[in-house]
Amino acid sequence: MMEHGPRVEAGLQRRLAARYGVVAVLASSRAVLEHAAEIGDGFTLAQWRNAHDTTGYEAPGHHTLSLYLEGGEGTRRIGFPDRFGGPGRFCLLPAEHESHWILSRPMRFLHFYFDTGALAAAGAAVHDADIRETALPDETFFDDPEAARLMAGFTGLDWSDAGDRLAATQTGHEILAHLAGSRLRRRPSPALDGGLAPHVRRRVLDVVETALDQPLTLGRLAAAAGLSEFHFARMFRASVGLPPHAYVLARRLDRARRLLAATDLPLADIAAACGFTHPSHLTRHFRAAFGGPPGAWRAAIRG
Repeated sequence: MMEHGPRVEAGLQRRLAARYGVVAVLASSRAVLEHAAEIGDGFTLAQWRNAHDTTGYEAPGHHTLSLYLEGGEGTRRIGFPDRFGGPGRFCLLPAEHESHWILSRPMRFLHFYFDTGALAAAGAAVHDADIRETALPDETFFDDPEAARLMAGFTGLDWSDAGDRLAATQTGHEILAHLAGSRLRRRPSPALDGGLAPHVRRRVLDVVETALDQPLTLGRLAAAAGLSEFHFARMFRASVGLPPHAYVLARRLDRARRLLAATDLPLADIAAACGFTHPSHLTRHFRAAFGGPPGAWRAAIRG
């Protein structure tokens, strides 16, 4: 467990407050931000302590997975009188949710922040559904042994260390995959305009998965959908939540991460297996997404 610490550097807290609604609310309350890090690929970790406070969130604009580290038995969510916090318990707060809280005793908690775009590729890979038909549920004080195991990986890392931050991005993607498989729900929706028909969407996603080691142009994907490139790009984004090029890149990088973690293949072989034209091409995108080069990332997660 991390030691109690002073407030984080003020500039970092201001930057996070501008980006994350939950951070902005807590920063204006009695809560103390003990530790925080932008770990890469749009993921951020924040460890807080708080006591004797009231707070609330209204459509913060990002998702939050919250794990209680210490205390929490005196924390209540208004409207949920029969649910109680405590060490090891989770709350899942979607981007559009509203909640109000009363904290009567000291507590410490870990937040993992991510946005809908980060979840989109993982969700599309798990659910054969239009992104507009899926949603993270608003869940309060629940137990999740697998999420607890993964979040424990965050607390065991030094967030100020570049190698540990690389390892943390892997944990972040594992958490998204877990949430997509266990928590993401299909929801009834009215007729959806502007997206791909279910069978067309499935066909296109199958093309992507089976051809990640090959050139995947917008024209090839549009042809699989039987649409012009212009209309396909708009309809794909509506259905999947990402533009085609961003989705394909996310799936390539996901395959690269899995091969780096599970094999001893040289970087050149991994680049070829994931559709990158050269190891330097993979390295450039990998560094931009995860904060470090593939070799350092492989060493970090195996270290």
